Amino acid sequence: MGEENSEIFGMKDTRSWWRKKRWWVVGSILFAIWVGITNQRIPIFMGDPIIRTQPAPPELIFPIGDARLSIRRNSRFLLSEHEKYLRQFPSVLSCLTDKAQETEFINVGAIDWMKFSNQWAVETCLENTFQLLQDKSRIVLWLRYNEIQKIKIIETNFNGSKILISAFFNSNLNGSIISRNIIKKYISKLSSGEIFTINFDENNKYMFSGFSIQSK
Repeated sequence: MGEENSEIFGMKDTRSWWRKKRWWVVGSILFAIWVGITNQRIPIFMGDPIIRTQPAPPELIFPIGDARLSIRRNSRFLLSEHEKYLRQFPSVLSCLTDKAQETEFINVGAIDWMKFSNQWAVETCLENTFQLLQDKSRIVLWLRYNEIQKIKIIETNFNGSKILISAFFNSNLNGSIISRNIIKKYISKLSSGEIFTINFDENNKYMFSGFSIQSK
């Protein structure tokens, strides 16, 4: 009997690789999905993709009371996809880094990009911020402070607006702005950067904005 058992256990395992490893593979996939859903502050690249090396311009400094104000409901901007994020980011203050929220006067350029998992979250905080800044020149300063480059100012006639700013963030160099969900680490490899579009009226006052990912 002992010899028979030893022969059985000594037999070469002829099962396919998939049959031998399938539970490890399935388990790893399920674990990655669980991490992506539950621990949503894991970044694509460790650390904030925006490295600010210059002090904030005075035009970006506001009293904390202004930064706490809820945004005006912008009918040109709001879609059903934004509703969840309007609750999560009801004001500029909720979009900023913890350190930026600790002072009486707030640097509204200190966006915490690690908080965002998708386009709708980014657009909600852009709307918060740009409604507060209002003026085109301030918004250009905000873009530059956040190292969003290739800023182009174009005349337009889109949806009532007269001026369009287009700006580009190079995610190949810095990592994606949409950095909270670990699964997007692999999705971001398909993109070359993120595009910001901001629309103004004839008096250079903010109207609405958008955010999108540029594919390679």
